[in-house]
Amino acid sequence: MKKIISTLLIILIFSCAGENTSTAKKETKFVGFYDRLGAVEFVNDIPVDTILNPNFRQTKYFSNDGTLHMWMNNAKGPDGAPWISGTGIYGEAHIKNDTITEIIKHNFGGRAPIWLAPIDTLKKYWHSVDEKTKTMVWKSPIVYKDENSFSQLGGVEGNRRLSEYYVKVEGGKKTELDGVWIRKGTINYVNNIPVDTIPNDDKKNFQVKIYDKGKVMFLAKDLTIDDSTLQGFYGGGMYGNFTYENGVLSEIIDYGTFGNEQFHKNWPTKNENGESVISFDVDLKENTYSQAWPTAKVYQDLGFGATAEYYERLK
Repeated sequence: MKKIISTLLIILIFSCAGENTSTAKKETKFVGFYDRLGAVEFVNDIPVDTILNPNFRQTKYFSNDGTLHMWMNNAKGPDGAPWISGTGIYGEAHIKNDTITEIIKHNFGGRAPIWLAPIDTLKKYWHSVDEKTKTMVWKSPIVYKDENSFSQLGGVEGNRRLSEYYVKVEGGKKTELDGVWIRKGTINYVNNIPVDTIPNDDKKNFQVKIYDKGKVMFLAKDLTIDDSTLQGFYGGGMYGNFTYENGVLSEIIDYGTFGNEQFHKNWPTKNENGESVISFDVDLKENTYSQAWPTAKVYQDLGFGATAEYYERLK
C-alpha cells in the first residue's frame, strides 16, 4: 500500500541527510530495539513517497557495545514457497562514516535457504561472502538526526532508491534479566530436583534470547537439518513483551515466524486482554539463568516435560 509521505517524515529524513554532510557530525550509536515504520522512496535523493503495509512488522536490535545485531520480521513468502512467513538474521553491526555494516552469521526463516543460491550469485549482491564460515557482509548508507531514528538506504535503481525507516522502541523498566543470552543446554528435573544437564552442541543448535526494558526477541535453529523442504531447516523466532518479577518470567508475543507465532498464540494461558502468556520459573545467577517449563498437567499434555532451558550471558 502506498501513501504520500507525511510532511513531518519528509522534513525528518531530509534534515537527517543534510546533517550528515556536516564535518561537525558525530557518530551516533544505536542501542536497543528499533521498529521499522515503512519504506521511504527517494527520487533524485528527494523523499517523495512512503510504502506502508499494516500487516508487515520488522524490528532490529543493537547491543550497547555497538557490535551484536539481530533482526526479524513477519514477511510473507511468495506463493508456493516452503516457508510461509518470517525472516531473521543474527550477527554484528558496526556504524562508521554514516554507513552501517552488517556481518550476518546466522539466517532464519525466509532467509535460511540463502546458502542454497550459487556462490557467484551471492557475491554479486553482497559486499563479501565467505562460503566456509557461512558469513556475509552487507553495507548500507544511513541518515539520522540522533539515536532515536534512522533511515537505511537500499540500492539505487536509476534515479530511484528505497530506504527502510526505523524508530527506537520506547522501553519500560530495566530488569535483572536484561541482556543477551545464548542457550547452552537443557536441565532435566525429577520431582522438581535438577538431576542432569545436557549441553548444547553449538555446531548443531543455535538459540539466542534478548531481553531489553520489557521487550524480548529470540531466534533458534537446528543447524543439523540441511533439507530446505523440512520446516526445521528454517528455524524460528518471536518478538514481544516480557515481565520478570520475583523469579517469574512471563512472555507475550507480538509477532513471530511461521509456526512459532501459532505456538505462542495458541498457548492456553491467557491474560485479561485475551493475550497468550507463557510463564517460566527462572533461576537467575550473575551470568547464567534457566527457565523451567510449567509442570501443570495442561502443559504436560502439550508435550512439555520437567525440563529447563539453560542460558549463559553473552552481553
